[in-house]
Amino acid sequence: FPGDWHLRVERVVAQDRQATSWVAFRVDGQQQTAITFFTFDAAGLITEIVDFWPEPYDAPPRAGPTLQ
Repeated sequence: FPGDWHLRVERVVAQDRQATSWVAFRVDGQQQTAITFFTFDAAGLITEIVDFWPEPYDAPPRAGPTLQ
């Protein structure tokens, strides 16, 4: 990701094949919060990620390849 990112995990809650994280982060001096829901397959690999941003946020464009 471009910019100067600093992350702090506030809370992670998991049960069976689902988990939720609450992350506080700062990028280029701007404070933000992200809530993310994860779904896992039987092998423990992430199959779905859904992000919620309580405050409006335009993520900077990514450079290079995306995760496969």
